[in-house]
Amino acid sequence: MTAGTEGIAGRITDLCRGILSGIITMAAVYAAAILVLMLGGIKPYIVMSGSMEPTICTGSLCLVYSKAAFESIAVGDVIAFETAGGSMVTHRVIGISDRGMETKGDANDVPDGYTTTPENFRGKTVFSIPYLGYVNYAMNSQPGKIICMILFLLLLAADILRKVPEPGEI
Repeated sequence: MTAGTEGIAGRITDLCRGILSGIITMAAVYAAAILVLMLGGIKPYIVMSGSMEPTICTGSLCLVYSKAAFESIAVGDVIAFETAGGSMVTHRVIGISDRGMETKGDANDVPDGYTTTPENFRGKTVFSIPYLGYVNYAMNSQPGKIICMILFLLLLAADILRKVPEPGEI
């Protein structure tokens, strides 16, 4: 390599290394934050529909306090519950009776039509982060895991190549 090419190649390698390091660092911080939240009883759920818009956007990551007491929920709270078909739903409580809670998505015209009981109640939504659910979904999908592994290997290769001595430097 000539001196000019070595300088450009070195800068490109440094740039790629910096970008990959940033991506890996952000992924590690994100994973650590989710782990800490889960240990505290907060579970992440991804919003897959627009039934709660504009309050909670499609693709948002909802953080649900799974240790919330069923009895502590009030009208107006947003809760997560499981349907008879096994789907997770995040909707607002619009009524409470002896049978349980009635819910409705903010964007829906009619109530859900079934009652949330202690058995299918999963927790109270305490926070949502718009569009972060897409990132969570991508990182946990098979292609996302493969991409993360490739990024890690590229970072490792860039680091190794950066340290390989040129001929005549030994």
